[in-house]
Amino acid sequence: MDFTIKVGAAAGEGAFVTGKILGKLFARGGYHVFGYPEYPSLIRGGHNSYQVRISKNPISSPKKHNNIIIAVNPDAYTFHKDTLTQDGIIIADESFSHNIQDPNVIKLPITSILKEHEADNRMKNMIFLGTTLGLVNYPFEFLEKLIQETFAKKGQEIVDKNVKVAKAGYEIGKEHQKWNIEPIGSPKYYIGGNEAGGLGALSAGLKFYSGYPMTPASSLLHFLISKRGKFPLAVVQSEDEISAINQAIGAAYAGARAMTGSSGGGFALMTEAVGFAALSEIPLVIYLAQRTGPSTGMPTWTEQADLFQVLGASQGEFLRIILAPTDIQENYRLTGEALNLAETYQVPVFVMVDKFLAESNTTFDALPKIPIKRGKIITQDMEQLLPMKRFKRFQDTQDGISPRPIPGVKGGCHIATSYEHREDSFTTEDFKERKAQVDKRLRKRSLMEQESFPPIVDGTSEIAVVTWGSQKGPVFEGSNGYRKIAFNWLYPLNKEKVQKAFDGVSKIVIFENNSTGLFSKLLYMETGIKPDALVLKYTGRQFFPEQVEDALKVLEEKDFQGELRLEEDFETYEFYAPWRYKVKL
Repeated sequence: MDFTIKVGAAAGEGAFVTGKILGKLFARGGYHVFGYPEYPSLIRGGHNSYQVRISKNPISSPKKHNNIIIAVNPDAYTFHKDTLTQDGIIIADESFSHNIQDPNVIKLPITSILKEHEADNRMKNMIFLGTTLGLVNYPFEFLEKLIQETFAKKGQEIVDKNVKVAKAGYEIGKEHQKWNIEPIGSPKYYIGGNEAGGLGALSAGLKFYSGYPMTPASSLLHFLISKRGKFPLAVVQSEDEISAINQAIGAAYAGARAMTGSSGGGFALMTEAVGFAALSEIPLVIYLAQRTGPSTGMPTWTEQADLFQVLGASQGEFLRIILAPTDIQENYRLTGEALNLAETYQVPVFVMVDKFLAESNTTFDALPKIPIKRGKIITQDMEQLLPMKRFKRFQDTQDGISPRPIPGVKGGCHIATSYEHREDSFTTEDFKERKAQVDKRLRKRSLMEQESFPPIVDGTSEIAVVTWGSQKGPVFEGSNGYRKIAFNWLYPLNKEKVQKAFDGVSKIVIFENNSTGLFSKLLYMETGIKPDALVLKYTGRQFFPEQVEDALKVLEEKDFQGELRLEEDFETYEFYAPWRYKVKL
C-alpha cells in the first residue's frame, strides 16, 4: 500500500497543521509516513502545500502524484489537480468549487457545517480532515482523541465543536468512501528532520547551542529552546551568526559539548571563526541546513550547493569532518556522532542537511541512545605547574591529538588564541615550530579515515547510481535494478573504503541537487573515481523517484554517458505569486 494525500492552501490557512495532523493519525495506526512541505518566503499570501505519503513499508521521499487532494482555496485546485491519480479525489470548499464540472471533486458545504454547529471559521480544516478519514475508512476515534489532546487547554467547548464539525466531514467522506486504510500495528513517532538532529545532539550530551534564526535551520533552534529546563542545556538566540559561532567556541573551550547552526547565508558570516576553532583545536559542531543560493536565493526551497563553501571555509589549510545524513533517522545518529567526532579529533565537524531533510517529517519506532566519547579531555586536577610554565596543550603526539584540560583544572593552565603556537600554547613565529604544529594537526587524518563511514551500498549491478545526503531517499527509490551507492561521510574520504563500494562497476551515474556536480568533483579529487554520467537538478526542489527513473531510462539509451539537467515537470506554478495565474473554475 502506497497512498498520498496533499493539502493545498494560502499561507496562514493551515496547510502544514492539517498535513502534520494527518501524518500523526496514520503514524498512530502503525503506518510508515513521510510528510513533505513546500512554501514560498511569505508569511501571508503565496501558496503552501503539505504532502502526506503513507505506506506499510519504510519510505523517505515524496511522490509526484496524489490519491487525495485537499483544496482549501481555488489556487490549491489549480496548482495540484494535474497530480491527481486516475482514481483520485479532490476535496474542495463548495464556496469556490460549485461551478467546477469535475466528477473527481467532492464539494464540501464548509460554511453551512460551521454555521450549524456555531463553529469558528478556523475549524474548517477539521471538516477536511474528517472527510479525508471517511474516504479511506480510517477510524474517527483517532482524530477525536487527537483533537482532545490538542485543544484540551482551550476548554471542552472548543474540543466539542471541533469534534462535531470533523464528524460532519467524516460522514460526508463515508458516503463517498473509496479506499480502506485501517490501523495495522503499534503507534509510531512522527518527527521532523531538524527535531531528529536536535534529539541526537541531546542524546549525545549537548550542553550548549547558539544560533540566529534562518530558514531552514530555525526549527532546530526553536526545538532546542523548547527543551530548556528538561535537559541540562543552555540555548542562546544570538544577535547574529558571528556571535553565535564565537559563543559556541567559548562554550566548547570551557568543556561543554557545543554546537551552532545556520543556513548558507548565515554560515558565510561564521567562516572566520571556523579557522580559529581549527587552529586552537577547540571541538565544535556546525549544523548547516542548505537552501538555494547564492545570496538570498530562494530561501524556502532546497539545494545541495554549499559543499565547497564548507570544504573551503576560512583561510589556510586544516582538517575538518563533513557529514551528510541520508535520511531523518540518520540525522539523529550523525548529529549525535558529530559531537563525539569533534571532541575525539578536536576539529570542526559539519552536519550538512538541506531544506528537504530539515523540514520533512517521518516515522520511527524508537531511537537508540548514542554513546558519549569525549576523547582526550582532562577534567581532573593534575600536578601543579611550576611558575611561568604552561601545560603542553598542543603536545606533538604520535596520533596528532593532544590532551585537552578544561579551564580551571589544576595543572592544566594554557591559552587559546588565533595565532600559531608552540606545544605549551604560547604564540610563535618560529619556522620549525610552525611546521611541527601543522604536521601534528594533519596527522589526525589517518585516524579520521579509519573511523570514516563507508558508503551505503544496495545491490550488485555493474551500473552504479550514486548520490549523497538527503537525495538517497528519492534516488534509491527510483533506481531499482541498479547498484545504489550513497555517501553520508563526505570528507575526508577513505580511498580504500570508497573503491570497495565500486568494485565490479563499469558505469557510474551521479545524481546531485546542484548545477555543477560538486560531490562528483570532490570524489574525483579524493579517490580518482570519475562519473560517466551526471544528473543535476537545481530548480529549488529535490529529486522525485519518478524523475530518477525517467532520467535513468534516457541515460540507458546513451550508454550512461553525458549529462542531464532536469527541469520541473509538474506543479510548475510559482508558489510565491499565485495571483499571476488567472484561476478559472
